[in-house]
Amino acid sequence: MSRIHPEGSSQAEPLRYRHTTRILVSEGDIRARPLGRRLAWDSLSKLTLAYFSVRRDGRRGWMELKLRSGRRSLRVDSRLDGFTEVVRQAAAAASDACLHRDPPTVSNLAMLGIGEGIGEGIGKRTGAAAESRLEEQG
Repeated sequence: MSRIHPEGSSQAEPLRYRHTTRILVSEGDIRARPLGRRLAWDSLSKLTLAYFSVRRDGRRGWMELKLRSGRRSLRVDSRLDGFTEVVRQAAAAASDACLHRDPPTVSNLAMLGIGEGIGEGIGKRTGAAAESRLEEQG
């Protein structure tokens, strides 16, 4: 099964395959191979989680996680095994970066059971890290 390697580990285990693309997740980044895309969690600038329904009643469908870091972006499809683990890691990184999340993303994270353990979610920080960030901005 998939797992995320501890911080400082140079290895990342492949989560799953979709066609020929492998998504690899580590404590420091997320990568897509053979595309050569790499996004460092600490430079994440945007996270959106969209739901696409194939029926009018909204019951059947899939999700797509979109991550952005500067000009680089990466999309991950929920039909891949391990998708929830990737979303959980991305949501934690977005929380650390105090990123804003739109209402559909909040709702979709809740559908996956993600959000309650990340404060009121992405964009809220407490403690010295938040204070130092405010001082830098002020």
